[in-house]
Amino acid sequence: MPRFLFALYIILTCNYSIAYCNHLSLLSENDTLNKQYFDSLSYKTYASPGGGFVSGNNAYLDRSKAQEFNAGNVCNIYAVMIHFGYKSFNSLNDSSYVGVNFYHIDNLGRNSIVSNAVPCPGTVFYKDSIKVSDIDTLNGNLLLYNSPIFTDSYFAIGIDFDQLNALDTIALYTNKDGDSGTREQSWEQDASGNWYTLKYNWPLNVDYAIFPIVNTSVGIALIANKKPSLILSPNPTSIGEVDINISKSLVKSINVYNSNLQLINSKIIAKDNFNLTVELETQSQGIYFVEVKTSNNIYFEKLIVE
Repeated sequence: MPRFLFALYIILTCNYSIAYCNHLSLLSENDTLNKQYFDSLSYKTYASPGGGFVSGNNAYLDRSKAQEFNAGNVCNIYAVMIHFGYKSFNSLNDSSYVGVNFYHIDNLGRNSIVSNAVPCPGTVFYKDSIKVSDIDTLNGNLLLYNSPIFTDSYFAIGIDFDQLNALDTIALYTNKDGDSGTREQSWEQDASGNWYTLKYNWPLNVDYAIFPIVNTSVGIALIANKKPSLILSPNPTSIGEVDINISKSLVKSINVYNSNLQLINSKIIAKDNFNLTVELETQSQGIYFVEVKTSNNIYFEKLIVE
C-alpha cells in the first residue's frame, strides 16, 4: 500500500555534505554511475513514521532497498561506493551485517508513472555484505572486485536486512527530494516481497547514494572472464615504490589514490618492456589504490605501505 498518507510525518534528519562525495571524480562521468544526481550539499536521510528510515530498515519491515542503473552497454562492475547516512550499532554483535545485492532487472514492480507493472529488481546474480561494525558514515564504504562482475546494461545494486540484528538501525544516504526528477530508479521491497519505487510508496523523488564503477569497453577476454591478473610487488611495500607486471605499450595511464580516493603524486618508471615501477611521492603508512587503464581493461588494486 502506498505510504502517501504519512508524507507530512517524514523528517529531514541530515543536511550536511560529506567529504567523500568530492572524490567521485576517480573515473570519468560515464564510468561512475548515478553520481551526477548528487552534489556536495545533497546528501540526506529521511526518517520513517514509527521508527527507522525510508532508505533503511524501518517499522514497515521493508526487506531490501535497491538502485536501478543503465550503463548503456554490457559492462563489468569492478567497484561500488555505498554511502550510509546513519548507523546505530546497539547490538555490538559482529555477526550483524547488511547484504549487498546485485540484481538483474527481470521482475515486475510498481511505480507512480504507469498503472501497470514495470520491470524492477529480481534475480540476484552476485551477493556481498558489509558488517554493521564496518559501516563508515563519514567516508562511505568502497567494495572492490579484482575479478569484475559482468552484467548487461540494466541492473540494480542494493542492500537487504536479512542478517541485520533487530537492535541495529542503518540508513543509506539519498539525494534531496526532487533531485532525481521523474526517473524513479530507487526501489524498495516490502515485507511481502513486492517491489515499489520510493516515488510510489513515499512522496520522495530521490536516489540512493550507491555508485557503481563500471567499464563498458568490454572485450572478449573480459566477457570470457579471462582477464589477466595484475600483480603489485612488493605488496606490502616499505620503500615507497612498487613494481607492476604489465607491458608499458599497453598502458594508457596509471594513477595512485589514498584511502579517501584522493589522487596523490607518483612517478612511473619503465624497468623494461614488461615491468613498470611506480614511485609514490609520499611514504606515509596506509592503504593506497593503484589504478591502471589499458585500451581494454581497468585494473584497481590495493597497495599497502608499511
